[in-house]
Amino acid sequence: MAVTNEGQTSEERKPSTGQPGSTKNSPEEPSSELHKTLTVPKGVGVATGMIIGSGLLVLPGLAYDQVGSSAVYAWLSAAVVVLPLLVVFARLGARYPTAGGVQGFAQAAFGAPGSTVASVILIGACAFGGAAMAISGGNYVAALLGDSGIGGWVALGYLAVIGLLQAAGSRLAGGIQSAVSIGLLLLLALVAFAPAMVDSGSLHGDVVPPTEWLAALPAVGLVFFAFTGWELVSSTAEEYRNPKRDFPLVIGITFVIVVALYLGISLAVQLVVAPDDPLLSEAPVVAVLE
Repeated sequence: MAVTNEGQTSEERKPSTGQPGSTKNSPEEPSSELHKTLTVPKGVGVATGMIIGSGLLVLPGLAYDQVGSSAVYAWLSAAVVVLPLLVVFARLGARYPTAGGVQGFAQAAFGAPGSTVASVILIGACAFGGAAMAISGGNYVAALLGDSGIGGWVALGYLAVIGLLQAAGSRLAGGIQSAVSIGLLLLLALVAFAPAMVDSGSLHGDVVPPTEWLAALPAVGLVFFAFTGWELVSSTAEEYRNPKRDFPLVIGITFVIVVALYLGISLAVQLVVAPDDPLLSEAPVVAVLE
């Protein structure tokens, strides 16, 4: 072994390879990697909670109000449009399992400038998304209480509570988010089965294909927002025990679950709710439950 002028052998100066005896991830230098705790079932639960958002409480009614009984075809079309994007996310997450998600993918492809641009875009999207969720929640509370004047105040209160939860720490915020997500999924599953629980003579609508497909394109763009959130799912790739195998599976299974739930709720709204119902555009789930 050659001795260097600093008094270290050449073997001591070799970079760590993670083999026994190396200093990688030593107690003095803790690993920055996330714990590998996600399996396919857990990953599907996490991903479904990230995709299913408050937009689903509003968009089925807006689509039905816009294109009538062909609204379900808008949801099918949006699912087909988003599918190639999910293939890209699945392949990138399997190949580059990083907690950075889209930001990490951009950095791997374009370096630091690409990472910066992706970060700015994601921050802007989250800002608008948070405002939309607050307004949707305010409209639902106003519909439930029958007081349209409190919707704006509820939205402001929602944003304030979210800010306080984030300041209190990720553990508390994550626990509350999980509980809210489970409750929302149960509610939406109940709504999806509503047509089966309603007397057939009380059903208002039917399902017909659009007479002019080009005229239905705005509705496709509208409901496409319900399929956002996959960029957040990609940030969980590092937490899988076997991301190369498990992450694409989670993407595929979650996609099937989400599409089935979306189609069920869309059908429930257009079959159960009358086209002139005042709650259709603001709180269609409340209208279905009523």
